[in-house]
Amino acid sequence: MRFRRQYTLYSEKAVKGKPIWYFRVYLPDGTRRAKSTGCTSKEKARIYVEGLLNNESLLRKVFETDLIIKVDSSNTLLQTNIVESNDDVPTFAEHASPWWKWDTCPYVLARRAAGTEKHPGIKQSYVKSSEMWTRTYLIPYSGKCKLNEISVDMVNSFWQVLKEKHNLAPKTINNIRSVFIIMMKEAVNRELIESNPVEKTFARTVDKKKQKLLTDEECAKLFDIERIRDLWKDKIVYYAYSFVAGLTGMRAGELLALTINDITSSKIYVRKSYSGAFGMSTTRFMTGSSTKKAAKRT
Repeated sequence: MRFRRQYTLYSEKAVKGKPIWYFRVYLPDGTRRAKSTGCTSKEKARIYVEGLLNNESLLRKVFETDLIIKVDSSNTLLQTNIVESNDDVPTFAEHASPWWKWDTCPYVLARRAAGTEKHPGIKQSYVKSSEMWTRTYLIPYSGKCKLNEISVDMVNSFWQVLKEKHNLAPKTINNIRSVFIIMMKEAVNRELIESNPVEKTFARTVDKKKQKLLTDEECAKLFDIERIRDLWKDKIVYYAYSFVAGLTGMRAGELLALTINDITSSKIYVRKSYSGAFGMSTTRFMTGSSTKKAAKRT
């Protein structure tokens, strides 16, 4: 599957200094021609080429009048007969190579730069999960395909494979879908493909499980101070954490991050969350104020 484009840009390393950018077009007779832009900046090269392609006389002069161009009534260059070579399009595995590396992935670095200490643009746990899903599922299924060969039908078949062969839950498939969308959207931004086929597929429907709560009588028995030895195996820390979690709705990571300064006689201030893999981080509910989420104890 190929898509139409007026030109492609590529660079060649100069003997000294910065690389020089070239552009390539296909002639109506099927031959391919390339010329130097004389620019060392890709953006300047793009501006030069786009200006050139909208000036028929200048373009003819550059190609020594051997390029036949069709223009419409408004003198705008038509894009017919100009097709990008499939050889210029990377495979998904090649595209995925730099992705989801915490210190080097351009997308991750951009997201990190956009965040703050209180509101991180992206979390290490998310990057780790995305890397695992890419390595385990996306590359094995799509890695050998050129980016412009990945179709909507192919992606829909992929969702069925995840469900039937790997027995993944709809929520997990949706998580993988969101990672796939991000990676293919970047390919669109880099003009490697025209559109994102993953965005054209439907997310899986997730059935919400009805939560069952303990009755007041069951809670009273579970947290009976006289039964710590037989119900909690005399582990007072487990009892205390579970008791506080039951009263406040705090998560395990938030409980582990508590310090003596976070606890008063009437409130618990949730400022951080702790993960064994990534250490301290901001809690997902931090918005605007470090005391936004305060749990009152009764």
